[in-house]
Amino acid sequence: MNRFRALALFALFVFQTGCSILPHKSTSVVPHPSPEPIPTKPQKSWHLLPFLPSGLPFFHHKPPPPRAQALQRVGVIRTVSADGSFVIIQLEPCTMIPPGRELIVTAGAGEPIHLQAAESQPPYFIADIRRGHPVAGQTVFQ
Repeated sequence: MNRFRALALFALFVFQTGCSILPHKSTSVVPHPSPEPIPTKPQKSWHLLPFLPSGLPFFHHKPPPPRAQALQRVGVIRTVSADGSFVIIQLEPCTMIPPGRELIVTAGAGEPIHLQAAESQPPYFIADIRRGHPVAGQTVFQ
């Protein structure tokens, strides 16, 4: 009986993986005289059990969800423009912010303030206000 089980498991394995473990004849490819590449169809693996194309369901694992990254302190708001369209931020030491980077200010219990870095002239840089009302002295994160 054990021999029958081993043979059945081997047959199931071969049918599930197709004939990928068996030796095949090598075929040589003759180049086409035209300079254009010849489109080829991708070869599909043959399965005896088409309802289980990716293996048995209990062997399939979901990829882990992406991990959240901690906020990194970028600087402190020093000046808010009179019309409320941009802020001037003093950079933390050894920090560089490329233009276009999304930044946030998490102050208080309300919604976070969203900024976008515009121009950099160390040790300060300018950020456009996208949403919210920042105040001088608030900490900026990326």
